[in-house]
Amino acid sequence: RERLKRHIFRQALAEDGDSWQPGDWSLQGGEALSGVKTNVPFASSADVLVVGLAGGGLAVVESGAAGLSFEKLPGADRTRRIERVTFDATPCEVLPGGADASGRLRDVGLVLLAADAFGGASRCIDMAVEYAKTREQFGVTIGHFQALKHQLANMAVEIEPARGLYWYAAHAMD
Repeated sequence: RERLKRHIFRQALAEDGDSWQPGDWSLQGGEALSGVKTNVPFASSADVLVVGLAGGGLAVVESGAAGLSFEKLPGADRTRRIERVTFDATPCEVLPGGADASGRLRDVGLVLLAADAFGGASRCIDMAVEYAKTREQFGVTIGHFQALKHQLANMAVEIEPARGLYWYAAHAMD
């Protein structure tokens, strides 16, 4: 634990076929891993991968380990690298805690994902409002048009409840 304190960790939980739940994972753990995990954000830039194992277990794989390879996957957000991680007799360390630990790890990841999604949506609204204040049409900024004001207000109202939801989820996790 001491040697891993200041490293970048990434979760490698999902498997092909949208298997996100700990009970669905099929990658077998032991002294080495062989298999694939998908949709791992920024996997190749991580120092350590926390890998979901069959039965809900977890293992740790350090970057640069033998048999570890990455493949970039196409994604909607080109600023966020999503990768497929392949393990080929890759050395690992199985963590204690089993399904309880993996369920909590998955839940923490989901809370962070919800907060990130809210932040992205909120930023999009802020950018749209700023654009409406500067873009001119028919001699006035488009922010003066009532129909556009309503659309911007409706978008803000649609996403605002998510703030309380992810805050409550974080509080419940704590």
